[in-house]
Amino acid sequence: FNLKYIFTMKTEVIKSSAYEAKSFKDNRDRIKDAVIASYLEHYSFKKVGEIFGIHAKTVARIIKENGIAHKGRGEATQLVKNNPFDNKTTQQKSYWLGFIAGDGYVSKDKNTIQITSIDLELIEQFDEFVGVGVGRDEKELKSGVVYVSRFSNAAAKEYLVKRGVTTNKSKTLKFNVKLNWDIVRGIFDADGSFSQNRLKITTASVYFIKQLTLFYKEYGLESKISDKGKGECWDVYLLGGKDSIEKVYNHFYAHDPEYYLTRKREQIRRYIR
Repeated sequence: FNLKYIFTMKTEVIKSSAYEAKSFKDNRDRIKDAVIASYLEHYSFKKVGEIFGIHAKTVARIIKENGIAHKGRGEATQLVKNNPFDNKTTQQKSYWLGFIAGDGYVSKDKNTIQITSIDLELIEQFDEFVGVGVGRDEKELKSGVVYVSRFSNAAAKEYLVKRGVTTNKSKTLKFNVKLNWDIVRGIFDADGSFSQNRLKITTASVYFIKQLTLFYKEYGLESKISDKGKGECWDVYLLGGKDSIEKVYNHFYAHDPEYYLTRKREQIRRYIR
């Protein structure tokens, strides 16, 4: 064996590996810097992840590891000058009344109104509805990124409370207005699901259960109530198979509503088509 030759080859391999490692590190650092710059522009884990083709949780880890304070658009003032429920169509107002009733929060001591969702699309729609002054944040949980949108307006809080969407609404929700399909679509996008060819809405309010089941009956639809356990929360399932689900789909979307969650609409559309 030519030991000098072998030693020379090993040295070249080591040098080559070191160069490749350095190149990889330099490239990784450039990507990291680009991710950080993009985040400071968009303040969205998900959006930056889509730009670079990486998971939103990876973006969140890069931001955290580099000591960048995550404040998101929530830094913006939450005080909204005009009541977003003023000068809007019945369809627009009804949808967000339903969504906030299902997955929103109305502060007891302040005029803050807040919604939470895993769907950025829905948060962006809400921000558009509310207008200038709305604040947005992101929270990284083990299950993924959750988006929070909030604003403060005394007239908006009064509007909601008068219609039954109060601070402790989870177990006491009872609408003081007649239900319509836009309200129910908002609740479905907040607290409903469509899986295994079954449509359901989940609630902890016995008062709302009665309102929803009676509303279904007005349109010739039957439902079944299932206790999720300990008598604290219930699923209201729509009965009647594909025919009933198609009727609900048409009531939800046939009038081309402005606000809805695409993900859930497509789940139902694929089933009935």
